Amino acid sequence: MKFGEHTLWAEVADAETERQQGLMFRHEMGADVGMIFVFETAHRVSFWMKNTPLPLSIAYLDENKKILNIEKMAPYDDKNYVWSTGDALYAVEANLGWFEKRGIKAGDLVVFDLKEK
Repeated sequence: MKFGEHTLWAEVADAETERQQGLMFRHEMGADVGMIFVFETAHRVSFWMKNTPLPLSIAYLDENKKILNIEKMAPYDDKNYVWSTGDALYAVEANLGWFEKRGIKAGDLVVFDLKEK
């Protein structure tokens, strides 16, 4: 995935079971590695951090691959849901601060092509 000049290598979670599992139980992740969640239709979505030990940032993208909002998520937080500000077709999780450190913000366009499994 290209966020401007920055590349994030993302594992694809496009099946319901993969989206439910996400990054749970993972204790480490490479510096430029993340996960993209692909939904069947664009809608307001939320994530939580149940059983997820990694501190993460999440970017919600609309159907045009434009970032709607970027939020921070705390490890093991299973009480607070982090919502998209609009209808999201994609959500991208990366290490906490990955987007911010690279100047990536809401309104930016993301370039990627999902390959068939």
